[in-house]
Amino acid sequence: MGNKPEVTIFADKEEEELYRRIESDEFVPGPSHLTPERKAELMQAAQATFDESTQITIDIRFGDLLELRARAEREGVSEQELINAILHKAVSE
Repeated sequence: MGNKPEVTIFADKEEEELYRRIESDEFVPGPSHLTPERKAELMQAAQATFDESTQITIDIRFGDLLELRARAEREGVSEQELINAILHKAVSE
């Protein structure tokens, strides 16, 4: 198991206390009061958060850009789709 970074910034004292309790060895979760419908709704909202796209600007070497364009053309996808796929693979491994 890898080292987990310590969270040091919290929205408020309540969030900090909750974090400390969950991370302590004494924490025992209580019964869930979520209905299956509410749980499904929250799962869908969480997934939508990860599915959203954010536009960014990056500097890239011109030679790399030419290679990306050529590869995208060979694979029949747009440059953006190829870059997204490469980034997704890199952060998912």
